[in-house]
Amino acid sequence: MSPMSNRDKTNLMERLGALPSASEFSSIAVVCNKLMHEHPEEMQKHLERINFITSEAQKLLQVFVGIVKYAAKLEVYVALDGFRHLHRFEHGVESDAPRG
Repeated sequence: MSPMSNRDKTNLMERLGALPSASEFSSIAVVCNKLMHEHPEEMQKHLERINFITSEAQKLLQVFVGIVKYAAKLEVYVALDGFRHLHRFEHGVESDAPRG
């Protein structure tokens, strides 16, 4: 059995309801990867990518929340301790997890 490509994994996650949009997630992922391989001579492109990521931040948060909610359906709970600054975006994510 061959491993799934990243595109296939992303499409599957969208079909399962873990991602709101596979294509939007892929666009953000491409830009993030390009940011990780920064070249000083491409500073203008780098700034454009940062601006794109900033403009897409809400979609990225929706992806994160969707994945956490999907994981909770499978009774896999994500520790959100490091994400307390995102409380206003959680909208029920933490309330789905058992307290204890």
